[in-house]
Amino acid sequence: MKKLFLFSISAIYLGSCSDSKLPKYVELTDLRVLTLIADKPEANPGETVSITPIVSDVAETTSLSFQAFGCIDPGVALGAEPTCTNNSTKVTLAGSTITSATNSDMAQNFTGTAPSFSASIPNDAVIFNQRSDLDKYNGVGYLIEYTISNTRGQTVNTVKRILVSNKTSGEKNQNPAIAQLQSNGVGLGNNEFPLGGKFTIGMVFNASSFQVYTQKKDDGSSENKSEELTTTWFITDGVLKYFRSTNQETNEYEAPASVPTTRKSFLISISRDSRGGATYKRVCGGC
Repeated sequence: MKKLFLFSISAIYLGSCSDSKLPKYVELTDLRVLTLIADKPEANPGETVSITPIVSDVAETTSLSFQAFGCIDPGVALGAEPTCTNNSTKVTLAGSTITSATNSDMAQNFTGTAPSFSASIPNDAVIFNQRSDLDKYNGVGYLIEYTISNTRGQTVNTVKRILVSNKTSGEKNQNPAIAQLQSNGVGLGNNEFPLGGKFTIGMVFNASSFQVYTQKKDDGSSENKSEELTTTWFITDGVLKYFRSTNQETNEYEAPASVPTTRKSFLISISRDSRGGATYKRVCGGC
């Protein structure tokens, strides 16, 4: 069985705009998990968090199957393997089969929003056990591990880290909010896939997406930081100049002349902040 692994902990992203030397990375062909979006990227102990996977497998025609697990972070930032395997706090969160009848996105070449599932964060006596006041404020990790397989023998494992802190609700991280995905300065609707030319594309975010937050240091002092957003681009057809852009930087997309007759065409943006927040936009051709 072919296995692939994607580690999506929020701290590991490049912030600069990068010339695309890895065309296979941006091309949606085989099974991919593009991201896991938590409705609360920073949660309280004892809260319930909803997780929505964004997946793609344009070659699949029958079904996908998935399992989801949760566990307390074993210390990934200190070098521990990002997995819930052999973790004493591991719990099963969900598992099921995905078909074209699951939702409208999955009916369109299994690309887009997969079924959501929930995770219950352990209470403070458990998640904050032997943790310092600094850790409780800055946040400790709770891992979500998502495994998805197709009928062709491919399996992808994805891990997302949710921050758990005792900050007030106003201080906690929120997901970025997209105002528009623009093409040549005009917002694209969900089914307004650009065709036949070169287009300047870019994200426009709501101002609230650029949060200013406080991080406490070991010496007791605090540091204010400003959120930066990184967008990774994915396509089924055409050519992108860059595979990644920062904040509201633009990209260039050379679009195909037409949508293939055998499937849909997709342009997808996955936008993340530096603390686990994420959002996405899917533009579909032929939908």
